[in-house]
Amino acid sequence: MESLRSVWLTGRRAGVRRMLFRVRRRAQLRLLNPYLADSLYPVEVNGRAPAPPETTPKLQEQLAWLARLRQQSHLDAAWNVAAESMTLLNQAAVPLQPPVDWLARPIADPLWSFQLHGWEWAWPKLIDPAAQTAVLNLWRDWLAQVPFGRTLAWEPYPASRRLVV
Repeated sequence: MESLRSVWLTGRRAGVRRMLFRVRRRAQLRLLNPYLADSLYPVEVNGRAPAPPETTPKLQEQLAWLARLRQQSHLDAAWNVAAESMTLLNQAAVPLQPPVDWLARPIADPLWSFQLHGWEWAWPKLIDPAAQTAVLNLWRDWLAQVPFGRTLAWEPYPASRRLVV
């Protein structure tokens, strides 16, 4: 009975529009995206999958700019490029070499997955030209393996951390 009361109070405070938006958003995230994402959000362009971008001088310049922008990240030391491993939230190192099982959760805490899928650990490495290739390879691997809308990777927080503004 207490939970019904709390639902009623939450609904009353939030308002009808907000509650309907929440219901629509949950239906989209839990029902539509997991099953219809491939047809709703096609990856193909003109009948074929887009080719991965080559590391051109212009791309290297953009990556260096992005690295300088995010250089002060507290996650700079999280990814050891040479050892191909990652340490997030002071947990044990996890191997990070393609193909990576991006959907695995070696640490049960969702915050660990949020950090992994937020990609903040990769930004500082973009200064190093050798690491740029590793970042792009991991990014392509992530795009190929993480289905749209089905995992913690597409929750609002990690998706917002991946945005380049």
